[in-house]
Amino acid sequence: MGIEIRDPDFIWSAATIVNIQYGTNSDSKSDNDESTAKITDVTVRYDGWGCQWDETLTWPSRRLAKLFTYTKRVKCFVDILSKGKGTQCSVWPCTVSIRMPHPNNANLARAEEFLRLEANVFVVPYCQHLLPQHIRKSLENGGRWMKNSRLRLWRDDVDGLGRLPKGLLDAHKTAKDDTATPGTLPLKVFEVGTLLSAQYRVRKIGGEPVNGAMFTGECPPPLPITPKKKSSATMKDAGKNSSSNGKSSDRMRDLSIIRNSTSEDDETEEEEEYQPPKYVPPPTCPPPIRVT
Repeated sequence: MGIEIRDPDFIWSAATIVNIQYGTNSDSKSDNDESTAKITDVTVRYDGWGCQWDETLTWPSRRLAKLFTYTKRVKCFVDILSKGKGTQCSVWPCTVSIRMPHPNNANLARAEEFLRLEANVFVVPYCQHLLPQHIRKSLENGGRWMKNSRLRLWRDDVDGLGRLPKGLLDAHKTAKDDTATPGTLPLKVFEVGTLLSAQYRVRKIGGEPVNGAMFTGECPPPLPITPKKKSSATMKDAGKNSSSNGKSSDRMRDLSIIRNSTSEDDETEEEEEYQPPKYVPPPTCPPPIRVT
């Protein structure tokens, strides 16, 4: 059973319940009466980690949440294959799990800092039996930890990827048919390391809906871009320029419109409710002391 667990650093991670312990009601006549059985403890295994990192928690627990309350899981391509002879394509369709700092907490800054320093994410390839043997041997705990720089945006077609490795088309079709993972990797998903960009983070305790639905694992759509308002002086200058160029051809006017719209897009900015602080790494060593 999939679930989320909050680690001691206040970071939510995807996990799986691997063992359930039951207790019995003291008023029950029989200890084997399943109708009176009550879950007392659960053993949870972090996705991508071995059994030595399992945790046993009482049930229910504030450190446990429904899957995709905070974490994200989206489709993407991952540069996981080595480029062989005659094979230009080195990507494979996968899912990537993205961790989330606990919102509205005194430890938020600490959790964000840990994610900034972590560059690896856990990916699970589709149709692992179709991967080359040496790649299958490198998988552990159901997937593989990869640098975030190896992630590629999802695409519904594979045209333009070059010569495709054997099995990629079948894996790509399986990924497209995966309705349990509807979301895809957005552009500029990470701020630094594996910390999600501000517009994709969960800000409320208990999670937030994405596209009107809860617990889908999708990233919310990017914030709308609002163009800057031009001053009256700029508008007057634009009017003068348009009148002086009145003898230009229709084609030149069309190109002018395209050029102006492009410059306006360049001047746009995103309006965000939350502006994360600029990350400044700590100094490597203190400045030298001059002895006189």
